[in-house]
This record gives sequence, C-alpha cells and structure tokens, in this order.
Amino acid sequence: MPLTLRATHPGDFPQCLEITHDRFLFETQKSRADLFNFWGKILAGRLAMSIVVEDSGRPQGKNIVGFGLSFFATRDFAREARTTLPPFLPQQVLRRWKKGKGDNPFLDPQEVAHANAHGGLSVVALHYGVELRKFFLLEWPARLKMVDGWKSLYSGFQIFEYLHEVYGPGEKKNMLAAGCVVRRDYAEALDLSPLVRDARPFLTGVDVGEALKKPGIPSLMFTFSPPLFGFSQGEQEVLEKALGGGIDRDIAPALRLTVWAVDKRWQRIYAKVEKVEPSILGPEGKKNDQEYQKTRRRFLLDYLRDHMEEMRPYAPDRPAAKKKRGKP
Repeated sequence: MPLTLRATHPGDFPQCLEITHDRFLFETQKSRADLFNFWGKILAGRLAMSIVVEDSGRPQGKNIVGFGLSFFATRDFAREARTTLPPFLPQQVLRRWKKGKGDNPFLDPQEVAHANAHGGLSVVALHYGVELRKFFLLEWPARLKMVDGWKSLYSGFQIFEYLHEVYGPGEKKNMLAAGCVVRRDYAEALDLSPLVRDARPFLTGVDVGEALKKPGIPSLMFTFSPPLFGFSQGEQEVLEKALGGGIDRDIAPALRLTVWAVDKRWQRIYAKVEKVEPSILGPEGKKNDQEYQKTRRRFLLDYLRDHMEEMRPYAPDRPAAKKKRGKP
C-alpha cells in the first residue's frame, strides 16, 4: 500500500467526506452541498489548510484513505471552544461562517502572520478522517501518514495550542495515546442531541506547555525558531515552487511573472541570505558562473526543507487596520 501526501483539491471533496469521522453531521444533500461550498471557499481564501493521503495502488476515485482540514482560529473562538461552545464543532464553525464577519472564527493570512510572531497560533482540526478497516492495525499506515501531513502543514509555525473534536471512545483513546488531553466531554449538553448515542463528542487538545513536558508527536508540532531572513510573500512563492521541483521557466507562468521577474526575486532572496548567513549558500563562487548559481540554489533549498519557518508568514508589526481578538 504505497501512500503519498498532497494538498486537497475540490474534486476530492466527495471522497473526503466518505471517510471523515464527522460525516454523520452532514447526511442530507443540502448539508453536503453547503459543506463542499464552505470547504472550497475557505481553502481558496487561504483560511484553512488541507491534505489527503492517497493509496496509489487503488483506482482513481477510490484512492483517498486519509483526509484532514484545519484552520488557525481566533483566540476568542479557541477559548470559547474550550469552555462554552456547543458540541459538534464542525457544524458550529459552518454556521458562524455563514453569518459573516462578526462571528468569523478564522484568522485571515495577515492575522496569521502577526500571531505567528506574537504569542503563537491556535490550530483547530475542523475535519479529520482515516478509512476505517476491520482491524485497527490495517489503518495504522494511513494514520501515520496523516501525522506526517499534519507536521508538513504546521512545521515552521509558532503554535500555541491544538484543538481536535473526536467522536466515540475509540478516537478519544487514540488522541490520549498521541499525547492530547480531554478539554471537554460536553456532559452539560449531551441530552440536546440524539447523535451522542452513537458518536459521543470529546474536545481534545494540547498546548505548548503540556506538549514540551513529554516527548512524542505533540512536541514536534510546537518546535519553533523565528525566521532569519524575512522573505517577502512574493519571494516565498518562488521558493515554494522551487521546493516542489519547479524551474524558473515553469515558476514564471504559474505566478504570472516573466522569467526575468523570477530571476530578480532570486537575486533578492540570495542578497538576504548573504547578509545574514552566507555559508547557507555553500562554497563561494563567481556570481556569473552558471554552475555556482545552480549550486547555491540547491544548498538554499536543502536548508529550507529543514527550516520551514522561513516559508511561513511572519509579521512582527500588527497591520494598523486589524484589531486584537483576544489574549492567550
């Protein structure tokens, strides 16, 4: 069962829902249509991040065996989730998103950049699923791959806490084994819904203080170092394409730039690195030497794969138009 990770595409949504552990919340045709519209909008607006695990040994259309979608939440929403928010968090988030800005639980990209530099981010797992098998051991490869996916999504961010609502004692046990704790069991609200007979919800989570006290999966999510180089969003876009294997003549049309403009971004990138830590670019060479240009790009990309903080939004100064949304 060769498994691979990739970003979620809108065409994946029906497959993703079929393995999502909260799919029982979206049984009607209308609720599913609303959900798919919601997923499409928040992913396109960069309000959420999502990955799928594919089994390349299966036919197209039946090959997704893992799915996760999560977002960076406002501190106010994260606090409410830990204290008073009614159960079945995905429905609560969808309802608030429909209401508009006043109840919006999402940090936008500018707010993410600021929070990443000031106190950290609250991650909320909005949907999660692994294809259920007859024996748990058969699910284990996909679950491990999902851990890799979660790490790839959040590596380089300054994470303050992680929240994940799960359903049923089995999934609760899995989260506790992974290092999370139960934040809420919703005992005060369970009599409000017949759904709890089959899928009792539990809000699980872990914060940076708890995670760093014990080794394991959570501690990996909370490892953080501030970026050194301060790459702009445009420079990060070029680097992201290059990390994916793109060369300049492919990167340019993908970013709606000329090859000349891409080269100019590379020169700004190299200048920033040379100013702070030139050794990252490898042995010194002549600027007009084509082989040297290729070599220093390779050295830089190798460095970035282990230092994803350089690829994340990071804004020490708060934009003037933004207001504080709550304290840790």
